[in-house]
Formats: sequence, C-alpha cells, structure tokens
Amino acid sequence: MAAQTKASLLRFSIWYALGRVKVHIGRRFYPLGLTDEMRTQIAADVVNDMRRFSQWPELNDEVVVEDRKPSWEIQQRIAAAKSRNE
Repeated sequence: MAAQTKASLLRFSIWYALGRVKVHIGRRFYPLGLTDEMRTQIAADVVNDMRRFSQWPELNDEVVVEDRKPSWEIQQRIAAAKSRNE
C-alpha cells in the first residue's frame, strides 16, 4: 500500500463530505446528486488550488499511522461483548 499524504486524506475527506451534502429547498432537503467523478474532480481541484495559491507545504507530508492498543475502557467493552456472546 502506498504511503498516504495529508493531501490525499484531505481529498478523500472532501470527496466523502460531498456525497452527504443536501440542498434545502422550501421545507425539504434533497441530495445534491453529484456523481463519483464529479466529487473526485471537485476534491482534486480544491487540493490543487490550495497547493497553487497558498503556502501549504504540509500537504506533501506523509501521514504516520501508529499502531495503538485500545484504551482500558474499550478493552473492557470488548471483553464484555465477548462474554455475552459465549
């Protein structure tokens, strides 16, 4: 798997958010209805404009994913769920 940059995560976040956008018309909300290709193009344009028109060197930084153990509370919930299923 290729290393992800902050720009690729931002691009995906914008793409995902555009899929959930609804337009308020009168008393109703309607989905915006953008296709995946349109959402991809919009997200790419936003990231490219951010790179072109502003000082965002952090967009090229790779994202470091740390392996973390779940917190004590989450471990307790997992153990409780396993004991209920047994």
